[in-house]
Amino acid sequence: MEIAEQTAEVAGLAVHVRRAGDAPILYLHGVPTHSWDWIPFLERFGGTAPDLPGFGRSAKPADFDYSISGYDRFLESLVDGRVVRAQHRAPVSTAQTVANAAHTTPVGTLPVGGGRGGHDAAR
Repeated sequence: MEIAEQTAEVAGLAVHVRRAGDAPILYLHGVPTHSWDWIPFLERFGGTAPDLPGFGRSAKPADFDYSISGYDRFLESLVDGRVVRAQHRAPVSTAQTVANAAHTTPVGTLPVGGGRGGHDAAR
């Protein structure tokens, strides 16, 4: 599946987003990586993978709240702003904690194994 890359504005921040197909899956990278961890999954299953603020090609503002609650608010804006159309999340490490804190409506979590975005699970 072809992966498109774009920059979207989310909560006033420039956010780099990789997207493939129209699968309602949101992939969240861990720390200190970025959305490229999810390329094998995007190619195979589709979905959306943003670079979280402070990582990859997304903005790295000095005044962003880089705490769990700050990322919680960011993820709420990401989903509320319709940048992603996710019904399932595939988070890893720190992103797992943020994603669990962020969702306010029922959202499924896809289990993935291995480090570095769970590449082992995509094989």
